[in-house]
Amino acid sequence: TPSASMTICGVVVASMLLYGRKLPDLIATTPAPLKWVVALFHAIGPHVEFFDMRQRMIHSWGMVSWHVCGLVLLYALCYAGVCLLLARLAFKRKKL
Repeated sequence: TPSASMTICGVVVASMLLYGRKLPDLIATTPAPLKWVVALFHAIGPHVEFFDMRQRMIHSWGMVSWHVCGLVLLYALCYAGVCLLLARLAFKRKKL
């Protein structure tokens, strides 16, 4: 259902905003079976922490360069494209 999908997306985005930068450290300290689950989530999860500017604003850091903004935008477009392609393939196989 749409409400369940939005809830799952909200939980994933919120967790990546809160823990996205800490996941590599967590992967290094986690035991083997759970390490693979966390590493898989880190690999396929949306890296919305790339767009998080809270630390930069709090500490009055300089502006982000244009090539970094372009790479992050390219990442977002590629991620959205892959998600749309997977959704298209899933709905194409589904019978109406």
